[in-house]
Amino acid sequence: MSDSASNGPVKFLILQFGVHPLTHAPVPGYLIEMADQSKVLVDTGFPPTLDGSTRGLHRFRITPDDHVSRRLNLLGLDTGSVKYVISSHFDPDHCGGHDLFPHARFFVQRRHYEIAASGQHARFEMHREHWDDPALNYELLNGDEEVLPGICLIETSGHVPGHQSVLLRMQSSRKVLFTIDAMPSAAAADPETYMGHPFDMDPDEMRKSIGKLHSIIASEVVDQVIFGHDPKQWAELLRAPAYYN
Repeated sequence: MSDSASNGPVKFLILQFGVHPLTHAPVPGYLIEMADQSKVLVDTGFPPTLDGSTRGLHRFRITPDDHVSRRLNLLGLDTGSVKYVISSHFDPDHCGGHDLFPHARFFVQRRHYEIAASGQHARFEMHREHWDDPALNYELLNGDEEVLPGICLIETSGHVPGHQSVLLRMQSSRKVLFTIDAMPSAAAADPETYMGHPFDMDPDEMRKSIGKLHSIIASEVVDQVIFGHDPKQWAELLRAPAYYN
């Protein structure tokens, strides 16, 4: 695909899909607008039918406004406005609205898709009906790839196999990295001191991915790093309808 800067991302918005009531850790999603005005969504949050506290692993608080379709509606958009969906992974807080986008083209790592589809891991089964809809159009990736001009997906396993982070090369020349769960907070950003989290499937691979992201931050001269679930950073970020360009 062309990497022409004239076709790349012109702005992105940060969406709130939920907040943990005790730690204040957020569940973010991202809406990217390309130069041709096409919309790219990163993750879809919890299912639209889920309100209150989620059961099982996470216990995040979700309001009706935190569902992906409502977040789009508040911006004057609907699910049909989204042309592409980047799926970082199929954990419950990231994939619950996938089936709302049967018209979209999805990007996910092949390794992750195959492990999730195996049915061997309960965490991916929780919302399987939403990500394993036969109507969904998945493009399976084999590692790092620029899937659209200025949008590079970075394979960052560890939290789960085949997790992916997102590097944006904006039209404005700014570079932005969404680490998602490969680097969930600033406190978890040092591969030498990272002790792992109960939800990490492979802490050693996680540390390697953190190191990989640091190398990309340095080599690309990344201007902004947005962590996956950092309550301190969340308080400082612009959220939709405000945007970054």
